[in-house]
Amino acid sequence: MNVYEAYLIMQDASGIGVGDTVKVLRGAESCAMGWDNTWDMNMDKRIDREAVVTSINGNRGVSLRGPYSYPFFVLDIVKKAEEHHTISIDGKEPIGLSLESFKALQRQFTEDK
Repeated sequence: MNVYEAYLIMQDASGIGVGDTVKVLRGAESCAMGWDNTWDMNMDKRIDREAVVTSINGNRGVSLRGPYSYPFFVLDIVKKAEEHHTISIDGKEPIGLSLESFKALQRQFTEDK
């Protein structure tokens, strides 16, 4: 296993996902620990601030709102995104449900049988 493969495994294990709110804890050296990107000095402005994850781009890093992608190892999850499910009833337009609502609906249908 090379450092780039290890980075992807550790990034996945970090639990960071799209929609999560994270805090940038510190800076990083460019291309550190398998992160295939450059630390720009403007990225320092995000240190100690929170932002929402907009995408995860493999070894390029974790994108926050704005132009930069950060390595997962400088981020701390502040709040996980709420998990949503969709459901379509009688072929109508699907609607979004929170995980809590989905489970309640699922229990209702299970109890009816």
